[in-house]
Amino acid sequence: ARSPLCKTAWFGHDPNWGRILAAAGYSGVDFDPAAVDLDYQGLPIVRNGQGTDTPEEKQSEALQNREIRIDLRVGNGCGKFTIWTCDLSYEYVKINADYHT
Repeated sequence: ARSPLCKTAWFGHDPNWGRILAAAGYSGVDFDPAAVDLDYQGLPIVRNGQGTDTPEEKQSEALQNREIRIDLRVGNGCGKFTIWTCDLSYEYVKINADYHT
């Protein structure tokens, strides 16, 4: 949720799932990368740690909504949580660079 690389990818509709897995690994959560599944808007992107044959164009289309759902499953446990975050757009940077407190 905090990775600038993930946020810029989402803004650019770049389906680079490696950024999400890298951020998950950096989080400190213990998981087996070979057991990871990832979906964008319900579209299968990664299964068992490997990219699916879902065309990149379809993956990118799934990231074009104003709100996107990304499901990351890292194992067989029953734990679950939701994170709300934002992309990192030109406008976001401008707004935060232009004001002074």
